[in-house]
Amino acid sequence: MKNNHIPVMLEEVQSYIPHDKKINVIDATFGGGGYSRAILKKFDVKQLVAIDRDPISKIFARDLNEKYNNFSLVNGCFGNIDQLIVNNSQIKKIKFDVIIFDLGLSSNQLDNRDRGFSFKYDGPL
Repeated sequence: MKNNHIPVMLEEVQSYIPHDKKINVIDATFGGGGYSRAILKKFDVKQLVAIDRDPISKIFARDLNEKYNNFSLVNGCFGNIDQLIVNNSQIKKIKFDVIIFDLGLSSNQLDNRDRGFSFKYDGPL
């Protein structure tokens, strides 16, 4: 599956991230991984934890898992972020510097008629 989603607020979000220290980051709405990928490339990241409830997000996380040992994906809803972090023994003691929530729609979902989100194509609801 190809990732067609481009995060539209990437530059604005990055402008608030500190450049002068190692950071721990939560990408609470991983989706296609655009924010996570850009942050891992540009910043000194100690740990980046991505959260997404969509099982498809695992496909988009594969290359980041292979390339970065400081990246992990947690499958779950960002509404349960406190429990997702506390119940994960590997990350529950981390103090996070940045938490990103991109609450828009993903073009990966909109462009795929089989997902039931599309406005352009008929598909299941």
